[in-house]
Amino acid sequence: MLVEVRDLMKDRLEEYKDCEIEGAEVGYLLLERENSNGTHTYSTLKAKKWITNNFDDLGDIVDEISSSLGSESIPNVFSEPERFQVVAMLEIGNQMLSKCSEIETNWNNKIVLTEDEIDKIKQELDMLDLSNGLQGLEYVSLKEKTEDYEMGM
Repeated sequence: MLVEVRDLMKDRLEEYKDCEIEGAEVGYLLLERENSNGTHTYSTLKAKKWITNNFDDLGDIVDEISSSLGSESIPNVFSEPERFQVVAMLEIGNQMLSKCSEIETNWNNKIVLTEDEIDKIKQELDMLDLSNGLQGLEYVSLKEKTEDYEMGM
């Protein structure tokens, strides 16, 4: 699951070369298709299989989304598995990107996704230790991260 989301974002970075965007919005930009369409797989059955295969790790994601955005932000996994998958992918992507220094440093600032910036982000994504699953990533709620930067921390 983590490798899939990471590789998808890495592949899409090139599509947004020279785009100017706030660091906090890069994950949403890279997963815009899924977010707009409400699906990654275009198949309820495939989304259910993805959820089943990643069931143990998804609990941490649900907790994170619930604590930062409220439980009403989490689609019902049973009635909307495709939408649930997209929300989980967005959270995973944003968590990964928040570990990249280029994104973290510019969380509330605009950056231009130059070829150098894209290469740095890709390298940092590759350096993330994904072997411990989601627990290997330090969880910082997006809301808290934004508030910390607004307070000058």
